[in-house]
Amino acid sequence: MLVGLLAALAFVLPMPVSGAPNVRLQPVLTGLRQPLDLRQPADGSNRLFVAEKAGRIRVAHGDQVVERPFLDLTGIVGARGSEQGLLGLAFHPTYAENRQFFVNYTDTNGDSVVARYQASEDPDVADPGTGVVILTQPQPFANHNGGNLAFGPEGWLWIGFGDGGSGGDPRGNGQNPGTWLGKLLRVNVDGDGQVEIWGLGLRNPWRYSFDPLTGDLWVGYVGQTVWEEIDVVGAVCLSRLGVSKHGRRVLLYRRVQWPAVVSVAR
Repeated sequence: MLVGLLAALAFVLPMPVSGAPNVRLQPVLTGLRQPLDLRQPADGSNRLFVAEKAGRIRVAHGDQVVERPFLDLTGIVGARGSEQGLLGLAFHPTYAENRQFFVNYTDTNGDSVVARYQASEDPDVADPGTGVVILTQPQPFANHNGGNLAFGPEGWLWIGFGDGGSGGDPRGNGQNPGTWLGKLLRVNVDGDGQVEIWGLGLRNPWRYSFDPLTGDLWVGYVGQTVWEEIDVVGAVCLSRLGVSKHGRRVLLYRRVQWPAVVSVAR
């Protein structure tokens, strides 16, 4: 939710809409290098965790960033491309008990990896030896890797992958159910590891989050040249849909020009 809030603040400023709120930004943390994700586990510590593009996760107490990384994955993360690197971080809903967290990154070959790690007895240091790969996805191009992670209200881990990159989805991945590219996935990480394609036809779902009050799913969706989107899937709709098709080759959602919000049926 913190990531969604920061994204909202970042995009409110240039909105050419009369009556837009007056938003002022102020520094919270300094000393970071290319921060891409910000998370806070439900462990009562009030710590902030920041994923840096190169492959490090930093931890902060208040406004003080700990010098030693919480986890350093720079040896296995490939971050040469502008859309590559350590792209996503999510803490297990019961992190306070099991100390498990998940990362989404591109490896040195440019392919996507989702893996699980565990914190050590020192709460500010993760144990790199606990890494377990949950799934991998080959990437044909360097862009449109998606990368976000979020736990849904049902307790499954949601994973977003872009359509594989280049431009215009040249390989038709978005509407191809035989690949995870261009999809929004759910994984039962506490059960049999079942992977489910929940949404397809996605160009690049860069960031998404579940509203903790309503259960609605908000998806920040990277467009191409002209269009950018925020898609909203209501909680009732979420409970009824097994797979939904988004506006990629098969246009089901109304497109609007930024900064309007696309509101989907609830």
